[in-house]
Parts: sequence; structure tokens; C-alpha cells
Amino acid sequence: MYKKPHQHRGRYFNHNNETLKARFKELFKTVFLLAKHFITKPERHDKNAAHVDWHTGIQCVERSIEPRITWLGHASFLIQVDNKNILTDPVFNEIAWITPRYIDPIITPDQLPPIDAVVISHNHRDHLDETTVLALKNKVSNWFVPMGDKAWMTKRGIHQVTEMTWWQAVHVGDITVTFLPAHHWSGRHVIDMNESLWGSWMIQAPQKTVYFAGDTAYGEHFNIIGKSFPVIDIALMPIGPNVPYTMRETHVSAHEAVQGFLDLGAQHFVPMHWGTFKLGADTFKMPMEQLQLAWGAYASQLVNKALTILKHGEALEINTALPPLRGVVRQAHHER
Repeated sequence: MYKKPHQHRGRYFNHNNETLKARFKELFKTVFLLAKHFITKPERHDKNAAHVDWHTGIQCVERSIEPRITWLGHASFLIQVDNKNILTDPVFNEIAWITPRYIDPIITPDQLPPIDAVVISHNHRDHLDETTVLALKNKVSNWFVPMGDKAWMTKRGIHQVTEMTWWQAVHVGDITVTFLPAHHWSGRHVIDMNESLWGSWMIQAPQKTVYFAGDTAYGEHFNIIGKSFPVIDIALMPIGPNVPYTMRETHVSAHEAVQGFLDLGAQHFVPMHWGTFKLGADTFKMPMEQLQLAWGAYASQLVNKALTILKHGEALEINTALPPLRGVVRQAHHER
């Protein structure tokens, strides 16, 4: 499992025993449970109101030699290192009325510096957004997408696209970008479910190595990747949604994310995939609160590790001339 993607009749699966019927069944069960939750427990959704402390004014620099990682919300990061700018899963607008934003986009595509590469983990709308992609069309030099997604890009007039499968690597200057396994699924519509691949990305610069987990359930791929990359300085890890329980089939919980982080052997944990869109039945702070509990539960194994919880728009800057952080938890100073 996870050494190469499993295909059957033109569709991808996480393992040999997975079927399209089971995936549909799990999806419909999740939709049913979500509908039941929101009918019995209606929630008021005030964009930006209760969440004002979790976003900040963004200050993008044009280039950076030292690693600089800015959280743009959800799974979108601007990774700047070795004078290269790499963007992950950019989504800078609303995606659907059923998944409203908690926090307005903190940046527009025209405010970004020139982008040397965009890496896409999979084609779900909260990771591959058509409006954002079109707005970035003339700003991006290279797009790297999972196998099966290139046609979608070229249909929209974007031709600097490289389609990749697991364990395939490309170079962006002196940076090596490798597409890696994840446990998830794909589909822009119900009828195209799993026709394209999904995965995670490793970004190896001379200064630091950054792992972008994309969207994933917990699985042995974390351990396999960790053994294949002995040095992983920073892991950008999803921590939700977790409710209803069927979400766990394709998404890590905060506790599983910490276990995955340990499996990777990474040094510095940065959470993502929380607090941007109303996904699942999680409350706004639930994934972050669960992460803090998990970090405490695994404390004995995390003595030499670091956790940084970023605001939307906040940058993690790492001076490679200084010793790495050890045993540090940046409890968000803005938390109330």
C-alpha cells in the first residue's frame, strides 16, 4: 500500500479492497449526518465576528532566502525559500454556500509576489478553486498537479502544467519538489469521483525541508514517507474536520495529525485545514483546541519538537543560522 497508487477501471483508490460503491456510500452517509446535525443544532454563522483574533494584516515580501511560510487560510501557504515562491492549494474566495468562510480572504492574487510554482494536492473545490486559478493565470510560472488534473487546467488556458504521480520529483531551481502518497479521494462532481489522483508534497530546499500533507486520513503513508526522507524540518498538517465521525475516513483528527507528525519524524508542526471554511460539524475552534490537547497527551514524545499555531496571514520565519526550536509551543498569543 502507498508505494504506488492503485487504479481500477480508470479510477484511483487508497488500497486494493476499496470500491467506488463504498466511497459513494460513505459520502452519502456523511451528507446525511451533516444534514441531521444542522437541522437539530442550527448554528448562527457570523463571518469574522467571533474570529477576529485569528487573522492579521498580511505583509508579503517579494523573495526570501531564509525559509518564510505564510498561512493564507485553509490549505493555502506561501512558502518562500532560496529566492523561490511556492504556493500550495490556493483558494482566495468563497467556494460554496454550504461551506461558508469563517474569515474573509486575507489576500488577493494580485497582491502576491510572482509565483515560481503552485502545488495542488487534489481537485476538491476547497483545494483547487477555478476563480483563484484563473486569477493566478499570468502570475504563476509552473503548476504541478496530480495525475488526471492537467486536462482541467489546460481547458482553462493554463498550459505550464506538469501532471505527476506518487514519488515523482521535479526541480524548481535548487529546490526539489516530490509528489507523495495521501489517504483521500477526488472529484469535482459526483460522476468524476476518483478519476484523478490525490497526494501530499515534499519541498526540499538547501536550507530546509517542508512537508505539505494536503488532505488525508491517518495511514501508514506517514511512516513510509518519514523513512524515505530522514530530514523533515517543517510539517504543514491538517487537523480537521472531525465531525461527523465519517469524516475520519478521509481526514485526520488533531490527535491523528500529531501521531502522523511523529511517524514522519518531523521537527516543527504547523496546523492547517481548520478555521477558514465551515467544513463538517466542527465548531470554529474545535480542531485547534483538540490539537493543543493532543500535543499535551503526546508531550513525552514531543520534547524535541515545536508547534506553531498561525493566524490567517501570519508568517513563520526561520533563521537557518540559529539553532532550531526545541520543545516550543507557540500558543497563539491572540487566543482569548
